[in-house]
Amino acid sequence: MDAKVGNNKKKRTQKRKRSSSKINKDNEEVKSLKPVKKKKKLNNNKESIHNQKVLNNKSNNNKKNKDNISNNNNNNSNNNKRKNRKRKRKNKKNNRDNSDLNSQNNNDFRNNNMESKIEIERDENEIERVLPFQRNKTSRKNLMNRKITNKRNDNNPFGKKGSSRKTPQKKNNFKKKNNVNRLKGSYFRMLNEQLYTNKSNLSFDLFQKDPSLFDMYHEGFSSQVEKWPVNPVDIFIKFLKKQLTQLPERHLNIGDFGCGEAIIAKALDNSNLENYTIHSFDLVAVNKYITACDVKNVPLDDGCLDYAIFSLALMGTNWIDFIKEANRVLKQDGCLKIAEVKSRIDDNERFVEALESLGFEYQNKDEENKMFILFDLKKIKNTNEEECNEIDFTLQPCIYKRR
Repeated sequence: MDAKVGNNKKKRTQKRKRSSSKINKDNEEVKSLKPVKKKKKLNNNKESIHNQKVLNNKSNNNKKNKDNISNNNNNNSNNNKRKNRKRKRKNKKNNRDNSDLNSQNNNDFRNNNMESKIEIERDENEIERVLPFQRNKTSRKNLMNRKITNKRNDNNPFGKKGSSRKTPQKKNNFKKKNNVNRLKGSYFRMLNEQLYTNKSNLSFDLFQKDPSLFDMYHEGFSSQVEKWPVNPVDIFIKFLKKQLTQLPERHLNIGDFGCGEAIIAKALDNSNLENYTIHSFDLVAVNKYITACDVKNVPLDDGCLDYAIFSLALMGTNWIDFIKEANRVLKQDGCLKIAEVKSRIDDNERFVEALESLGFEYQNKDEENKMFILFDLKKIKNTNEEECNEIDFTLQPCIYKRR
């Protein structure tokens, strides 16, 4: 029993020791943790103080940098102002020098104005003509002034006034050609409007007074014809050649009303055909084939023609007089052939009715071409003046617009 008691005591003492050792260990751990927390707090305080110092230093540096930047900007602005002042002074000096030179050049230029105008008039005699029925002095003066200012002389080497860049001679020649072409185009449009919006006797008097207007008109007209897909004159030439070859024993008398430059007569003359006689009529006799006259009164006997051709020739407000004259000159069962611009005829049926009331019978119509329309009619009787007075149909004028 005593041994057991002793063993129990030993066990109890060992347990106490173990528990006491655990308590001691726990206390030691707690003690060890407490100073660590204090140290951490101290460290945090130190770090915060350090960070505040760093931030203060940065803010101070930023302020210093801002001050430096503002100072630099002020210095730069002052420097720029000084430079600008110097530039303005230099520019003023240069402008004064240039103004003196320009004044000298302008004085010389004004003295030579009349001479340059005379040179231009000599070089461009055809262009300097102004139509008697429509004179536009202001536009002409402006155009002349442009030419003179663009003209380069020894006294005015830069072309236009005040221009410091030297324009090459090729550009000036190109501009001159453009101005010439524009003038020719404007004259063509004015003459064309004159022919379509007036009676034929007024146009005849105008072109007889100045025959050069006829050449000017046909230059513009030929430039327009080059843009057409088909020329109606070529269609009539093919038709006549075919008729002459098919009927070699028959002699055909042909009348070309408003022939222009007599292209049909030239084409037949260059062919080997001889069984024909062609009469070409227009306002001016440009060559040997043409007879100058008013188309409403041609120098032919009654009933002498087999064919009467109007190729874009019903020009004038009195176009009915042209058809009456064709009826007078044509034989019985003679053929009337008309080619006109489609935009001129508002109603084809009414146009045919007007022609039939003038003593013709409708035969055929060709509308294949986009721009032109062709009519074939046959004379069946002479015109009756009462029926002619009842005709109420007008052809629209074919006026070319500026492009």
